[in-house]
Amino acid sequence: MDWIELTIHTTTAGADIVSEALMAEGATGTMVEDRADIPDPDKPNGYWEIIDPNLISSMPEDVLVHAWFTPDSSFADRMQALRSRCDELHHMDLGLDLGTLEISTLNVRDEDWAEVWKKFYKPFKAGRSLVVKPTWEHYDPQPGNRIIEDDIIRETGTSRTSIRPALLRLKYEGLVEMIPNRGAFVAKPSEEDLRQVYRVREVLEHGMLEDAIRHRTEAQLRAMEENLKAQEVLTQHYSRQEYVTLNHTFHWLVEASANKYYEKYLNELYNKINTYVIFYDQSSDNNSLVSHTMIYEALRDRDLEKGLLGLREDIQIAWEDMRKINVPL
Repeated sequence: MDWIELTIHTTTAGADIVSEALMAEGATGTMVEDRADIPDPDKPNGYWEIIDPNLISSMPEDVLVHAWFTPDSSFADRMQALRSRCDELHHMDLGLDLGTLEISTLNVRDEDWAEVWKKFYKPFKAGRSLVVKPTWEHYDPQPGNRIIEDDIIRETGTSRTSIRPALLRLKYEGLVEMIPNRGAFVAKPSEEDLRQVYRVREVLEHGMLEDAIRHRTEAQLRAMEENLKAQEVLTQHYSRQEYVTLNHTFHWLVEASANKYYEKYLNELYNKINTYVIFYDQSSDNNSLVSHTMIYEALRDRDLEKGLLGLREDIQIAWEDMRKINVPL
């Protein structure tokens, strides 16, 4: 089945209005291409660390709203209705600059969507044994390989255009490494990276704990109690993935009553640590239960000194465990 890609030139202010008009006429989906979505690299806003300078220069000056239609007998009528709608918008006093509202069309072959993008996705190794393999690629497994067959776009129902910003966000958070002409890889932080992460974590958690103790709630304490019970069970039946989840949730519960910016920045640090733990840590026990219990008791009793002691012990245990991992940092 072939498709018709219809594009309307507009502005940032007009993108939503144009998208609604396209969907009202039966578009199967829309996509907005807007330079304003790419922050100014000279004015970082905290969400982007590195921006490809060619990304902005390669984008059109106008905001483009793309939509896709089936080329059936009703398409001509839809085109006429869209032209009439664009003409109406031009003459309406909305107080907005909607741009030229110029319309263009392009025939798109179904196989272009279904097949061509696949050539950019190849099997790759993440760590010593994990191999991520697209379902359409052949790979001869080596001894010890753990194969994950992955079809990101098909399974999530997204496009390459949608995947790229997601990978850039993961890169900023330290979870993915982007290598030119090779693709995206699970990041492997260096020892110096992790040392700096733990140092910043210690400073942030110190301030966060002071804030959390002052504002903690009974509901927060009950949730922490349930989390600690689950951690205790984990000491008998250890699962690394479950440990990462429970550990992250416990720290999130501690942060819940603190300044929201502690959560934002600490989560980025936890993500970087958890990436390494999930892929490389071979631990078979939960060493954090004692320190987590101390932190809980400190919040319950509003005992800052005990809480700081628990935090320091928790960070020290985590750092020592990290250094015991057999995979070289």
